[in-house]
Amino acid sequence: CEIYKDLPKFPSDEWETIEEWEEWAKKCDKPLGRHLHFDLDTQSPGENQTIRRVIDEALSLLPKTRADIERVCGQKNVSVKLCVAKSMSDARKISEYIQEIRPSYRVSVVVSDDNNGAKKLEKIAKQCKENAADKPDVIVSVGMISEGVDIPQIKVVAYLSAILTVLYFIQVVGRAVRRIP
Repeated sequence: CEIYKDLPKFPSDEWETIEEWEEWAKKCDKPLGRHLHFDLDTQSPGENQTIRRVIDEALSLLPKTRADIERVCGQKNVSVKLCVAKSMSDARKISEYIQEIRPSYRVSVVVSDDNNGAKKLEKIAKQCKENAADKPDVIVSVGMISEGVDIPQIKVVAYLSAILTVLYFIQVVGRAVRRIP
């Protein structure tokens, strides 16, 4: 397709270790943002078929990851989903949409314009670590959950933002591939 013609080439067959992938990603500075665009200024998440599919698919994976973890280590409802939004406005709209389609899920929006954003993030990390009953099922954020945040319970990521660089994308996805202690 014409839109994908100048995406960076991903030499997936050439990597034998995650370290090799990370080294390649550090060198790839081509912006990917224009290849992913969700316009929530004119549509709600429920009206945008692509966003709806991404959110629905990610939400369907959450119970699966929870069941897998419970089967393996006996802990219930451990997994958390992370939605990465393009803007603070989009984060709030995505949160409202998730609450609309999954009213039983606890959804927390963590954005930098919230005066207590960092404290809220610390509280969520603590709740997740303790597997507290009031921890969120879904965290919706713009950019606060990337490098330096350790919430190993994030097991599902819905990336609903522009991918600016491969490295940033890997950092976000890396939130979901950590071991649960």
